[in-house]
Amino acid sequence: MSPASTHRTKRPSGLRAEAKELFRDAILRAAEAEFAERGFEAARIQDIAKRAEVGVGTVYNHFDQKTDIVLALLVERQPDMVAAIAARAGDPADWTAAFRARIGRLHAYVAAHRPLFGLVCNLGLFGRDARTGGPVGQAKLKPVIPAIENMMREGVAAGAIAGDPVRLARFFMGGTKNLLLSALDDPTADLAAEGALGVELFLRAARPVSVEGER
Repeated sequence: MSPASTHRTKRPSGLRAEAKELFRDAILRAAEAEFAERGFEAARIQDIAKRAEVGVGTVYNHFDQKTDIVLALLVERQPDMVAAIAARAGDPADWTAAFRARIGRLHAYVAAHRPLFGLVCNLGLFGRDARTGGPVGQAKLKPVIPAIENMMREGVAAGAIAGDPVRLARFFMGGTKNLLLSALDDPTADLAAEGALGVELFLRAARPVSVEGER
């Protein structure tokens, strides 16, 4: 078979893959809008398909159930979350100030996608949630966790916080999750303010012990 004919046989497969990805993206965008507008329980696959301008069967070709769509949305958002907390040229040189700025960007991102993250928390997709009787899935924020751990390492190296970076990251993420979970349940709560409170409480708890033995 000639190189040209080989190329021709591969191209349709590539086009199909590209089309499949476009359909999937359209379904995810439509689902997030539908969940925000109607809520998880009221949103129907038919409505998601209509908003995405695809057939119902196309939705089921990609996702078996609505929970799978939510999980996929969470995975899709993770690179943006990592980008939010990444160091930027305009960040303060001081680690503590930079930490506030970087985590503040993450909280702003969560606030911009409030319905999605509220839904994720209420379904127990961040882990076990007593209100749902257990996790619907285990959507671990795998790319986000090492990014937070790296920030903790930088903070320890700078002398701004003290302790094991992995344990500090675990403590910070656990406390922040609980604060934001409560805030997401309250439509009047300011997510940015709740997140900032979590940051300040963490910094107070993790700062190094002074020579006099006081924090």
